[in-house]
Amino acid sequence: MFLVAVIEVYRPSRLVGAFCEMIIFFDDKAIGEVKNGGKIRFQLPPGIHELKVKTNWMHLKSNPFSFQLHPGEFIKMRTSFPFGILAVVFGTWMFKWMIHAGRILNIEKY
Repeated sequence: MFLVAVIEVYRPSRLVGAFCEMIIFFDDKAIGEVKNGGKIRFQLPPGIHELKVKTNWMHLKSNPFSFQLHPGEFIKMRTSFPFGILAVVFGTWMFKWMIHAGRILNIEKY
């Protein structure tokens, strides 16, 4: 019988934010970092949890992502920047950052 669940957080390799590490928070506790193109796995107890992601130096973050975990479950999550290189070149990502108070990183279950 499994008493824990496993969460895998994947970050696709992209040019945007390639030098940033994303700090992973579960239930408001930093439990690791994921680099560009990397994956990281964590074991968590069953129950309702909240995932958040922040960059290590750009002051970008995600909205909280709440989910239910069951014993023995394996969940895959993906986090990424929601804009491409053209937004970086032309500075349009800054407008999105200002409008959303820095909460522009994506988190999704896949």
